[in-house]
Amino acid sequence: MLSLLALPAFARSETAPGVALVQALYETYAWEAVVTHSARRPLFDEPAETLRRYFDEPLTRLIRNNHECERRTREVCRLDMAPLWNSSDPGASDLRVEAGPAPGEARVRFHAASGDWVELVYELKPTRDGWRIHDIRYADGPSLVSRLASP
Repeated sequence: MLSLLALPAFARSETAPGVALVQALYETYAWEAVVTHSARRPLFDEPAETLRRYFDEPLTRLIRNNHECERRTREVCRLDMAPLWNSSDPGASDLRVEAGPAPGEARVRFHAASGDWVELVYELKPTRDGWRIHDIRYADGPSLVSRLASP
């Protein structure tokens, strides 16, 4: 689990758009998978201004709508898992961020606490502010946008 702390040692990819953005996201929020209690705010509880550093506007709105639903109802709304880790009990080691299978994609792979490899595919879009995450696809279920947009 402590290998997540070595995230800044990743080689930056100059050829794959958005890969550096996804690497920066994990470098900033890796603590979510290794620290049980923290005074820091989890990514999906951050204000819109912070979310816009990583996500495009439509996904930022969906994330904030879910956060407001949870704040208002004090219940789980559309997300019952930590999206960066595809788990309700995040834990990871050997995390790698690399160019994805198609242009505009980044692939994140890591060992979950169970020892199994987990793979997430980030769909990235160019915006006037640079590349931003448009969606996250999970091998075992609906994408992040599908989960957040569900009725």
